[in-house]
Amino acid sequence: MRIVKDNVGASWEKRGNTAWLECPACRNWFPVGPVMLRAEAPAAHCPQCHHEFNTAAREPRSGGE
Repeated sequence: MRIVKDNVGASWEKRGNTAWLECPACRNWFPVGPVMLRAEAPAAHCPQCHHEFNTAAREPRSGGE
């Protein structure tokens, strides 16, 4: 899963407060608030295919990256 922060932000958000997640199942991109990137955040749900997944902040990091 890749996480990309959009510099422009979604139209309803202040600049810099929007992160974009890519669903690992269908590859749909959707905006989330910065709270969803915290380790204690609940699982994300894709609005297109309804797949539930954890954000990268909750996934263990590999030592080589």
